[in-house]
Amino acid sequence: MAPSGWNLYLWFWRSRQLCSVQTINVKILQEKLKNDPLANGSAAEILVDDTDIKIITGDWKKETTRGYEPTLLLNNSKQPSGVRFEPEIKKKGRYQVYFYYPRIQNEADALYIKVYNGRKQTSEIIQSRDIK
Repeated sequence: MAPSGWNLYLWFWRSRQLCSVQTINVKILQEKLKNDPLANGSAAEILVDDTDIKIITGDWKKETTRGYEPTLLLNNSKQPSGVRFEPEIKKKGRYQVYFYYPRIQNEADALYIKVYNGRKQTSEIIQSRDIK
């Protein structure tokens, strides 16, 4: 078990020994965190945003204010438009899907969200007025 509390020691996974932060092999630590970011063997969160788009249809503009991250996409046309994300899922498992929806003027009346799990597609229509 790794020691608790903030101190000058890290639990070094490879050797299972305590070592000072000054002597840790940074390359090995980076590789370990890349493959096990929560350092407990569980599946990590999969985060996607407007920089991870695979397919985009419609007239979208990048906005640098009012978003959760540095940018977000806005579509001011009345035509059907869409954005498709295909995140890399490294570990099989059950995942929950969440999204951030900023409240803006002239927002869409509804959002059409489709999630494909590799076998089955699930569709949801979310009314903007129901988002709190």
